[in-house]
Amino acid sequence: IAVLNESPGKHTGESGMEMRSVPKTKGERNTGFGRFEVYVDQKLTDGGLFSHAVCCDAVLLATGSAPAGYGLAASLGQPLEKPYPSLFSFRLRSGHPLEGLQGVSLPDAELMLEPQELSTGISRNKSRKR
Repeated sequence: IAVLNESPGKHTGESGMEMRSVPKTKGERNTGFGRFEVYVDQKLTDGGLFSHAVCCDAVLLATGSAPAGYGLAASLGQPLEKPYPSLFSFRLRSGHPLEGLQGVSLPDAELMLEPQELSTGISRNKSRKR
């Protein structure tokens, strides 16, 4: 799970957005005010745990086939489609730079996302309660 904040913070990159990777959460909540709370345990240097909530504007989920991921998405108010397992391959034209790389694993790869528009498909709760 990754959490995103539009306000600048110590983890803010060039985009002005803060992104933190949270490998395991204790719970999540859609606040109903266009924000989310993700409850996490943070390990302390003395070996103890500090439980706290991370408030964020958006939550990105990479669930793979883990059933818990679908429950998490549903708990945040995300509408879901029934998942279908699939195996697929890319059809690449001859000479494409990725041709011949099937099955290659890159453990230290980096990925840069460059959004074309704000039409990301991320659902936000825009209602404001007063």
